Amino acid sequence: MVDSTKFAVPNQGFPLKRMIKRRQLAIGGALAIASLLAGCGVDSGAKEDDLSSESFDPTQLLPSTLFPGTYALPLDGIVAPATEDDHVRERAIAQHVAKCMAEEGFEFSSNNTYTQTATKSYYYGITSVQEAAVYGYRRPVELGVDNRDDETPEEDGSGVPSEEAMNGDSEEFVLALNGDQDDWVQVKDETSGAVVANYDPNACWGKAMDELQPKWGQRYALESIAYQIAGDTYLESLNSQVVIDGFAAWSTCMDTKGFDFANPDAAYLSVWVGEVPGQEEIKTAVADAECKESTGLNKIWSGEIARLQTAALNKYPGFVEQWNEILQADLDAARAAN
Repeated sequence: MVDSTKFAVPNQGFPLKRMIKRRQLAIGGALAIASLLAGCGVDSGAKEDDLSSESFDPTQLLPSTLFPGTYALPLDGIVAPATEDDHVRERAIAQHVAKCMAEEGFEFSSNNTYTQTATKSYYYGITSVQEAAVYGYRRPVELGVDNRDDETPEEDGSGVPSEEAMNGDSEEFVLALNGDQDDWVQVKDETSGAVVANYDPNACWGKAMDELQPKWGQRYALESIAYQIAGDTYLESLNSQVVIDGFAAWSTCMDTKGFDFANPDAAYLSVWVGEVPGQEEIKTAVADAECKESTGLNKIWSGEIARLQTAALNKYPGFVEQWNEILQADLDAARAAN
């Protein structure tokens, strides 16, 4: 097995699927966020707007395309971007790397993907009665249902192929792809000096990223901040009175259906055995989704998270717009290369 400690791995924040998978959130320090924000050219000195529950109208929000029955969140585009956008970028990077690796005498398979986005994360557990009736509390990908063209090992979120993805490849192959740590270059924020990433710009992966995504370090920093805000606001929502009251109404609804759960997490995090969802799991998940819908919890909870995310982002004008500009430039370069 290749010693993965020898190879450069950018210091990107954990994807949201890792942050919120089974409600285990990776939360970093507030000082790190302020440092990265300063370096990304985002104004972190603005005063946070007062967005009280009374002054924020969630009914003006768009419906979510990720979670049926909920509202779209301000950070959805960053923490769960469109799959096709990712595939466009992946294909361009893979083609560039394949050409570079061929010049080094190696054959690079397009199955070594560069996914940089999170799989759909279940903020609220299950919200769709239709999905619950089929998958229970499992994610479709956990049951082998995925919209990817090929099955690849899960990566570490850095964008660099993981050790598992490259298991069996020679050390020389991986060195040509990712470089040696002796050749690492730190990508630093010019203002704060914070290290955004370590990588080898002369290795095939580094060359591809620098040519096709020249602001990838800046984008990674913005995404790390977005994951942090998403995680923090999710946790904060659990202590919001409107959500607590919503949980109580949901619990009462579940009780009428014969289930004793204090909140949706208690049902979602229950131990459901078997490789596929059983009858009891499906019955519980369906009741869960029905109660979220009938009590309005889907909109109550997502509306509160949207309010909290909006308040957090008001401190950093232009944050989402800056990320969108970088993404669009990446997509334009990828489409030109494909």
